[in-house]
Amino acid sequence: MHYTHDQHTAKALAIAVVLFFAATMLSGCAKPKVNTKQDGIIESLANMSKAGKAIGCVFAPWNKECQRIKDEKKPHQTQEEYIKEVNEDFDNLDKEIEKSKSE
Repeated sequence: MHYTHDQHTAKALAIAVVLFFAATMLSGCAKPKVNTKQDGIIESLANMSKAGKAIGCVFAPWNKECQRIKDEKKPHQTQEEYIKEVNEDFDNLDKEIEKSKSE
């Protein structure tokens, strides 16, 4: 049978698409990669406690334990202290620039 150029291209494209989908389906059946590095039981148990507290505080933020955790994590510097420190740093930088211009 004689095919025109367009028919040959369409047939080749159809075969390529079928092969692509077949390869995709077969690779989905492949064995998944197994994680060989596993944490020990102690690490797993230690993380369960932290995860449990985090999930509990999402659903019950008024709980005493959640309030205690929140109170422990106070910022070391208030916003006003931070702004004051940044302004002092910029003032010192301005002084250094002025000093270097005068030299």
